[in-house]
Amino acid sequence: MSVTEAVRKFDQLARLCPHLVPTEDERVRRMLDMFRPEIAVVIDSGEKPPTTVAECVERALRAEYRLAQAKQERAKFFEEKKKEKSQSKQSQGNQLNNQGNRSNPIGNHFNQNHNKQKGNFNGNKNQKSHPQKKNVTVFPTCTK
Repeated sequence: MSVTEAVRKFDQLARLCPHLVPTEDERVRRMLDMFRPEIAVVIDSGEKPPTTVAECVERALRAEYRLAQAKQERAKFFEEKKKEKSQSKQSQGNQLNNQGNRSNPIGNHFNQNHNKQKGNFNGNKNQKSHPQKKNVTVFPTCTK
């Protein structure tokens, strides 16, 4: 429940059972019980506990507002972290793709010959070649 809903509900219940909240202190104590625990803790943990219902409601509204702001800031922070993470993954993938597409004739020639030889060393044609995975070097297995 929000603070305004809790106050509204408390007023309805207090009108129905006035004998349960005869004094202002009792009303404040029972109202604190109506609030969410994180709000009640903030209200009750101050230097001076609230003495009137109006003061209690005012503090509760401020606490609710600040908690909502903190929640939004956390959500925004984690959303930015998520975006940064996905952007860094995309840029790493682009860098890997660009490294393979360089226009160095010696490098391309080496890569073509190297890829032909993978899994087929010493002319052993019975040896199984493994399917190539990205960024994984495949080494032949020792037959001895």
